[in-house]
Amino acid sequence: MENPNPRADAIAAIALLILVVPFIVTLHEIYIDPFDPGFGARDFPIGVIAAIVILSCVMLIRAVRDMRRQAIPFVDGPALSLLARYVSPVVAIGLGYIWLFTLVQYLVPTALAMCLAMALFGNRGWNRLGLVPIVTALAYYLFFFVLLGLHEFPGKLLSYDGKSFLSF
Repeated sequence: MENPNPRADAIAAIALLILVVPFIVTLHEIYIDPFDPGFGARDFPIGVIAAIVILSCVMLIRAVRDMRRQAIPFVDGPALSLLARYVSPVVAIGLGYIWLFTLVQYLVPTALAMCLAMALFGNRGWNRLGLVPIVTALAYYLFFFVLLGLHEFPGKLLSYDGKSFLSF
């Protein structure tokens, strides 16, 4: 079956590969407990990153093959417009997220990144851009750092502990 829009697949694959770079670069900063046997804190992110890279490369190879077969140029005006409109801002949000993560830990950057990504992709209104990211980031934080007890490095500007949420 012929791919009707291989350029879109190629752009999506490249975007995913670019987006995963900051996470690959900062992966070594995840704390590993030397006494933790088996599945560690880095193993799940490594698996997710590996899956993204492998699937993106397969998608890119198939898209380039289909583009050659259909004689579609890789770059044209609309493709550059999509790159400028969606890919670059998503990369900026990802890099900003990682930078803010080191300054103020998990909760604030996660809510902010969700809000920016939702706004970028057309969500409007205070409920969607304000309430949903805050509630979701708080739920993630409570699950991973409070209930599961994952280690979180203190932020350089703001630092808080997941166990303090249990003292209420």
